[in-house]
Amino acid sequence: MRIFLSHSSRQKPLIREIRRYFPEHVDTWIDEQNLFIGDDVTQTLKSEVCEKSDYLLLFLDRDAAESDWVKKEVNWALEAERHNNRTILLVILVDSDALDKLGMPDLSQRRYLKCTDFSERSVEFVANSIVADLFALACRELENINNPNTETQIDLLKNADEFLDVIAQKCISILFPYRRENPISKESFFDLFQKNSNEEIAGITLSELLDELFERDLLPGVAFDGHELYVLEEHYRWKTQINLERKAAVARVAARSVRSGDTIAIDAGSATDALVKVLCARFVSRSLANITIVTNSMSAVEILLDTADIHGMNQHTCPFELFLVGGYVRPNTRALVNPDDGESGAFLKTLRKLGGADIGFVGVNGIDLKAGMTTHENIEVKNKQDIISLSKKTMILGDSSKVGIVEDRKFACFDDEISLVIDQNDSSKDLYDKLYDNCSEIILA
Repeated sequence: MRIFLSHSSRQKPLIREIRRYFPEHVDTWIDEQNLFIGDDVTQTLKSEVCEKSDYLLLFLDRDAAESDWVKKEVNWALEAERHNNRTILLVILVDSDALDKLGMPDLSQRRYLKCTDFSERSVEFVANSIVADLFALACRELENINNPNTETQIDLLKNADEFLDVIAQKCISILFPYRRENPISKESFFDLFQKNSNEEIAGITLSELLDELFERDLLPGVAFDGHELYVLEEHYRWKTQINLERKAAVARVAARSVRSGDTIAIDAGSATDALVKVLCARFVSRSLANITIVTNSMSAVEILLDTADIHGMNQHTCPFELFLVGGYVRPNTRALVNPDDGESGAFLKTLRKLGGADIGFVGVNGIDLKAGMTTHENIEVKNKQDIISLSKKTMILGDSSKVGIVEDRKFACFDDEISLVIDQNDSSKDLYDKLYDNCSEIILA
């Protein structure tokens, strides 16, 4: 699918943020990357809009409404709609009065998305809404070609895997703060979904949509008894899809502590996976070398070995030595855990043989002022506590969405010898202010 992005220069930062949330198979055309010296601008743009692109996304602010180039692009899209007898022009309204300024009354009759709040969460929801609409439109057109008598959207949804994946991500983003102790009612969840989705889903109730998501197992780790929903356990499949920028910010700050020659222990988790990606970039640039890594994360091992393979590293040239601790794999987290019920986790023997770690990096599922650092299972607690006890310095990596969440098992307190690395927002700053004098170290990324 190829998308033409029409916008004013003022909205380029917004466009870049929106594009980050698009799946890889959505190809976007934007002037700053696709126009080259010597190109016939008018012919190139017209050809792209009328012939090569499947849809045109118009990010309409006051500047775009007064731009001659934007008006040309809109007219070309409308011309392509008449020629192809299908919807091509999709409007994302940035300034509420921009439609009036554009001077095209027919466009005000179309359904459009609004993007007037530029917070990270709002931009993510708008991007997901755009992708959902794009695939819904594409599936509807395909369905109309193959079966023009089909009228219900529920039939369409059953064949629109990409659409449902996007909707599932929206649901998970909304449900993330709600755990066993504070479930959300189905009615309240639907209200939040409608509020945050910036769209209406016609032809199917939200209850039917939710049933479809559970039937296809697209909400793993979410519990639903027909009345209330909550996150039972963060599932690897979807926790790697949300709050990515927050985790990346935390990972960049945490990685600054690693020096060549260090031995580091890395706990399994999406935040620590983000750390591994930063370390791999430093391995490739040769700014980091002679690192001993001990981990229980299958995904971290995959990231490290892929980096070594792609860049032709061998046992003589590889800048890291990798130890994967023993145990069995928990599918939900891709973590290796100790197979017995003893007092230790999977890290103990390996870290002891190596003389401990210079830095231990630990993931966290819940961060609460009173409850401390918590996780789901006692067997995960053992791994985390082994890393803490056998590391000279421990850094707990958590994004701000974890603040206020309390899980079943506690593995650390704020007055322990730890450093908590967390991204900045109102909740994490409030935590920082309250704990500044009672915590070994809090680092706002």
